[in-house]
Amino acid sequence: MARVASVHEPYRDNRCGSCHNAETGQLFRAPRDGLCTSCHTDVPGDVRYVHGPVAVQDCLFCHHYHSALHPSLLLRPATGTCFSCHDREDLTAGVHHESPDRDDCTKCHDAHGGGSRYFLKAAQP
Repeated sequence: MARVASVHEPYRDNRCGSCHNAETGQLFRAPRDGLCTSCHTDVPGDVRYVHGPVAVQDCLFCHHYHSALHPSLLLRPATGTCFSCHDREDLTAGVHHESPDRDDCTKCHDAHGGGSRYFLKAAQP
């Protein structure tokens, strides 16, 4: 059996009422209607550039809602998550992307957005 790497805190603590109506079990509202951002108010934060899925509040495109085999409730490893949309050939052409299978994209990029067009966390050499 695979080991779970991350668990959503309300789910772990049996606080289902944070997202679900206790009487019906239904979500209070869909993630795309602001369910996730009602608690995660810092995502994407006050940034100039916002990643597409974040801009439309499609959190579940990358994250699982209860638990996941990868950190941060990711459905796939971080780099695999990026390559589910972004073309490997395009992204590995630059000198800073020579070994994407060894390096995690989120080491340098913030997947939610940032102050620069490429969501760089800090100035790169």
